[in-house]
Amino acid sequence: MGGDFKLTAKGDKTVLRSTLNYSMSNSFYGVMNNLMGKSDFTKVWASVLAGYKHHIETGEHVTEDTKLQVDQVVLIDAGGEEV
Repeated sequence: MGGDFKLTAKGDKTVLRSTLNYSMSNSFYGVMNNLMGKSDFTKVWASVLAGYKHHIETGEHVTEDTKLQVDQVVLIDAGGEEV
């Protein structure tokens, strides 16, 4: 598993790009991940990015009680398509 984060300026906005690469060592788990896990993981990843966004914009620490604006996070796959 590996990944990275990168902040870039785009006009009056800041874009946070992130990549996360992982693979399942067991083929059964890989199939199950493709069928069920990816959509759940995508939702969790959007929340992680919303947490970074909140912290960067406000300077506040994110806790479980922080109201995150997950709907403002746009996820784009490696091909440039919105997820």
